[in-house]
Amino acid sequence: MRLVKCILVFIAFFKLNFFLRIFRSFSILTTMVSYVFFDIISFLVYFFLVNINFSLCQIALLYFKDSEVKITDYFLDIYKISMGDTGGFDHYKESEFDWI
Repeated sequence: MRLVKCILVFIAFFKLNFFLRIFRSFSILTTMVSYVFFDIISFLVYFFLVNINFSLCQIALLYFKDSEVKITDYFLDIYKISMGDTGGFDHYKESEFDWI
């Protein structure tokens, strides 16, 4: 139900932008906002590809078969680091790559 409400809010926002395009003073602003949404999508695709690449590098350096750390944890750690969170990575303390 919550997902349906979110989708309805986005549809209402896009419809509002469509109708505001009729007025000359709002047409520039609404086209600018629509271009920003398209640019954000391409940026997010590139951002997640870079995060996946860094997590694969981290898996290649730090993955041990007897470790309790799952492979998805590496991706989540890289995502948290890219968002600015640098705490809570206690499962790397026992590795031989402490200098990284």
